Amino acid sequence: MNVKIKKTDGTMLKQGDVPDHSGISIKQLLPLREVALNESISNFNNTIGRQAEQWSALSDDISESIEAGKEDMIRRQAEANAEAYAKALRSSPFLFDEIVGALSSLCSNRHYNSTSDEDTMNDYVRDILGQGLQVRDQTRQGISGNSRYAEKGHAGEVDIQIRNNGRPIGIYEGLRLESVTEKIIHEHIAKATVNYNPQGVKEVFVVAYVIKRSTGFGSFWKRFVACIRQYKADSPEHQVIWDDEAEETGLSAVRSIHGTYYIDDEEHSVHVLAVKIMA
Repeated sequence: MNVKIKKTDGTMLKQGDVPDHSGISIKQLLPLREVALNESISNFNNTIGRQAEQWSALSDDISESIEAGKEDMIRRQAEANAEAYAKALRSSPFLFDEIVGALSSLCSNRHYNSTSDEDTMNDYVRDILGQGLQVRDQTRQGISGNSRYAEKGHAGEVDIQIRNNGRPIGIYEGLRLESVTEKIIHEHIAKATVNYNPQGVKEVFVVAYVIKRSTGFGSFWKRFVACIRQYKADSPEHQVIWDDEAEETGLSAVRSIHGTYYIDDEEHSVHVLAVKIMA
């Protein structure tokens, strides 16, 4: 025990003289040292214990935050998946893909160009679709969008009606476009969605064969979509709510925008497509 103590005469006590000077022996000091050591160990253990409790509480907080984050992420992903699934069901991907495939063949066929008429291009699409689906063309049903025929009660003509086991599952209406002409575009949307659809077929396709373009097809498409979004139905129930984004076709020469509307309180889909025809 290295303790320095001054005597009354100013000299320093030596280590061995401490017990004699203080009247306490080394044996008497040993228990005190043991007590001090035990107290230090106890304080150390208490400090470690408190730190362990703090780390445990922090770990619990982190775990709860991670679990909450995981649950939130799972919930968000589930909502996104549900929305995507609902959209996929709504847009009838099989029928949509079949029509996009037929239009892909049309726009790459050099026999169809700016001189081709609407009926000829409709016939080509009908023949392609007819390879795997039941189709009927120029079916006389509904009321014509032309007021002269509507007054007489004449039936309108659906360009192509697509069937499955004899049941109509899709309506196809084609139009030949040289420019973005609001009146023509809006009339064809009205015909296909309501006027020529008395059965309430839930999948409607309006296809513009774009044969002349003063600018690029991309620029045409932007003006075309802007025109489509301006469409106003005669009835609030038939008003189309358009998706924010275009439908993915995988082709720059075939583009589509999808919308929903209602007939007799049931949701229907309309796809308006534009296909670039060779000059």
